[in-house]
Amino acid sequence: VAVAGSTPEPSPKGTKLGELALLGRVAFYALTAAYVYYVLWAIVLPLLDADTAAVVRVAFPPQHLAIVAPTVVCLAIFSVVTLVAGAVLLFTPAHPPKQKYT
Repeated sequence: VAVAGSTPEPSPKGTKLGELALLGRVAFYALTAAYVYYVLWAIVLPLLDADTAAVVRVAFPPQHLAIVAPTVVCLAIFSVVTLVAGAVLLFTPAHPPKQKYT
């Protein structure tokens, strides 16, 4: 029974809920930072004038990779999901046919 102000009990695997919350918080901030970086790279950087962009571009990869990299990642994920689904369909034994009652 949880009491207000007490420490959470460890989960069956031995990790505490606080450690999982910290991991979730770190993952959230890392993904938020990556999203902001990508938005700046793909949307804001092309809108800057040439003088400002020359100074800022050193922090970003070439512009065409803003489209190519996510496309390649999405295609790879789609391919893996399709291959796993196909392998399951091919290698899962079929159920025996149902007997008809006469």
